Amino acid sequence: MGESGRRRAFERYDWPVILDRYDALSKNLNETRREHAGSDLARPPQRWARRADPFHRFSHYPTAFLQGHWRVTLCPDAQTFLPRLLLLSTVNYGLKRDSPDAVLAEKLRWALGCNHEPTVKAALVAAEYSAPAGIRALMWLWKFHLVDVKPYSA
Repeated sequence: MGESGRRRAFERYDWPVILDRYDALSKNLNETRREHAGSDLARPPQRWARRADPFHRFSHYPTAFLQGHWRVTLCPDAQTFLPRLLLLSTVNYGLKRDSPDAVLAEKLRWALGCNHEPTVKAALVAAEYSAPAGIRALMWLWKFHLVDVKPYSA
């Protein structure tokens, strides 16, 4: 019974399966928008212009603040997973494929793939970006477990 439950969990709840479901949902919602052409549903989703900067809004939340000397490592399968994530509108609604943030995420992934455990600062320099755009893209990569960031203590 345990093996059956484990197999079912992988078949239904493994990330690739979940992402495929999100993709199917996104396609279904796009079809619904096309069916309602001319109505408000036909407009593509827009980024809310008045959305507060999350770094400001939640600045009092963290236990520690991201530091430039912290270590960043590329997670397994990040090389193939990032392009797939960038295609999913439900995951990247605020990070469009040709936006500076998406380009930066690709550059960061490349920079991390070329270095062995660089620091946050070194990764941003290698990707030719600085804060806040670089930090935002790095945090996006971290959120989706494409990179791992760890405090460095000497």
